[in-house]
Amino acid sequence: PGITLPLTASFIETAYHGVFKGSVLRLTGDTQIAQSLDENLRHMVVNYQGRTYYNLNNWYSVLALFPFHSRIMTIWRKMLGVADQDIPPPALRVSALKKMRTLARIRRSGASLPHEMDRLADDFSHIFDEFYAHDLTTATNDELVQLYRKLEHDVLTRWEVTLANDMYAFVYTWLVEKNIPDARTYLSTLANVESMRPIHALLELAELATQSGEIPALHKLKSDKVVREYLSTDAKFWSSMRDYIANYGDRYLEELKLESATYRTNPLLLIHAILEYADGAAALRRKLHASASARPKTSLLNKLYLKRAVVGIKNRETSRLNRSRLYGMVREIFLHIANNLHAQGIIDDTSDIFYLTIDEVLGGDMTHAKKHITERKEQYAAYPAQAPANRIILEDGKSPISSREPTQIDTLSGTPVSTGIVEGEVLVVLDPTQVASTKDKILVTRTTDPGWVFLLAHAKGIISEKGSLLSHTAIIARELSIPAVVGVPRATEQLVTGQHIVLNGDTGTIEVKDV
Repeated sequence: PGITLPLTASFIETAYHGVFKGSVLRLTGDTQIAQSLDENLRHMVVNYQGRTYYNLNNWYSVLALFPFHSRIMTIWRKMLGVADQDIPPPALRVSALKKMRTLARIRRSGASLPHEMDRLADDFSHIFDEFYAHDLTTATNDELVQLYRKLEHDVLTRWEVTLANDMYAFVYTWLVEKNIPDARTYLSTLANVESMRPIHALLELAELATQSGEIPALHKLKSDKVVREYLSTDAKFWSSMRDYIANYGDRYLEELKLESATYRTNPLLLIHAILEYADGAAALRRKLHASASARPKTSLLNKLYLKRAVVGIKNRETSRLNRSRLYGMVREIFLHIANNLHAQGIIDDTSDIFYLTIDEVLGGDMTHAKKHITERKEQYAAYPAQAPANRIILEDGKSPISSREPTQIDTLSGTPVSTGIVEGEVLVVLDPTQVASTKDKILVTRTTDPGWVFLLAHAKGIISEKGSLLSHTAIIARELSIPAVVGVPRATEQLVTGQHIVLNGDTGTIEVKDV
């Protein structure tokens, strides 16, 4: 969501290329197919006017490799909340025989996938611990580049299994939704989803701050430097906060942008969160622990679908949290490179590095760095004022984007993804980093990212223009037991902060009480 600066945009392209290339090899076992699609795989995402979009034509080229690909595309679009459209011819046609071989590979992969995801999580944990054993403050840029290349090799070359798990989760969730009428209620309460651990740990930290009498002292802290000085002490609260940052410091708003501040880079943000949650932390923890739901009564086959959907969803959330940690490691590397470049006078400010691309930084030739930074800052300054389009059709380098005037109506509807009916005040969130408090508000947004768990914890409900049953908005809303409706077109334009609405998470309708 929002503006993505060049360093992040180029890293995303690099990461997607590596992961999708591995996925094609996993799917087909054919290096020639992977090579033929390489140009498509290099452009799975596109940065257009400062915003990052999926390049759907290239995604369809990969999905076309599946047997029964028309049905697979239907499921994929439904689970990701992608609107229907005409699908272009695939970039590469494969024979029926090759598709049958692919089907055999998929069947074998499905059987081993949960174990592979467990192994990936264990191995990633070792990589994560090993990374933070390094003292990056004394590392040269050559050493930091080597560390980045090692991460690229150790993580990105194996991350393709997470895409296989995504498809596993998509297919079984689609089967569950299709065959079990009350399944959504059960899927609303998946105990121990990894994405919820940061909020549970934060609430424990807030309770500890209250019990140990730290709250008055925390109110006096005004800078990251002072917070870091306290973090170096052995007092129980500060030791627990240090552990929290070590484990969950990368989970924060807009965490998948390297330019974003996080609890790890700016620990004062965590102090603010602790103070916000200190009042009522115990009650919120009880609410979270009381969200278990009975498994639906259904046939043995449907129970199998449900079991596999749950496994796929849990593993998907684990990989998402680890993805945040991966971005955190990459962020650390480039921030330390930026410190070195600033000390050498190559860039004027450490934040300037985010206006360069991965290749420009890693290539070592920084002759024109300041020129690129100045030009891009001027270019990117104009982008926030431009209304983002949901879909862009690029032809000959041109894109028809129509500006839309806000309109207000008395009833909206979308896809219900978390049950319950709630009445309350609207808070339209276009920039989550500027939100002071979400307490007792119904949040309305274009889309969310995993870091929104902290905003949603105090909210009454959420409405999103994007999303599906498996989107992060839906997963977290269900875990928090707050009603949620996604796929509501132009919700941020048709609803206004301060309006009073009724949000029905059972039917997907939104009734505006005061238009």
